[in-house]
Amino acid sequence: MRYAKILIYDSDRLRAINTARLLGEEGYHTQFTHDEEEAIKRLKREPFDIVIVDKDFDIEAIEKIDPDIEVIIIGEDFEKELLFRLSSEKLLRRPFRNEVLLEKVAQAWERRQRSFKSMEAVLALQRRIKELRTLNEIVRVLNSSLDPDQIFKRIMEKITDLIKVEAWSLLLVDKERDELYFEEAAGPVGQKLIGKRLKIGEGIVGWVAKEGK
Repeated sequence: MRYAKILIYDSDRLRAINTARLLGEEGYHTQFTHDEEEAIKRLKREPFDIVIVDKDFDIEAIEKIDPDIEVIIIGEDFEKELLFRLSSEKLLRRPFRNEVLLEKVAQAWERRQRSFKSMEAVLALQRRIKELRTLNEIVRVLNSSLDPDQIFKRIMEKITDLIKVEAWSLLLVDKERDELYFEEAAGPVGQKLIGKRLKIGEGIVGWVAKEGK
């Protein structure tokens, strides 16, 4: 199980240390600072799941760096503008019990994980759409009036783009000579391979051809 990575900013260094210690005991990975500029630098340098800051921290700066990061703001009181802008689950009034802070952090981590799952679902859908488009393009190529060699080459180009590989090769069987030969190849040495031959049983690809596995 991955625990949240949390950045803590508090102008009171001792409070920052105590907050980091409390969350660390719960298994969270924490960093802390009492310097606002240093906090901004860290946010730019590495990704965090949650950031806990004083109410006077520049919230817009956080949103510009990572609009998806979970923010918890701590203060004795909050201006109306902040109350309207952020939901109560992101605000924590001092003084508070440790249990309340831990609950806020747990809720923020749960929201962050849901966000990850949503992004993964969107990316999976985008990949699927691209696959279907590529397959549709392959069908169009097959139905085109291009000569067989051109059709074959175009199809292999589409497949290369789909599976995202730097190099590939296609070997066909020459049953009369009991050999494999490179029909097509792409990559740094692709053109040098075309036409070369291997005995069936030679190398990994030759073994695959021989054993049918």
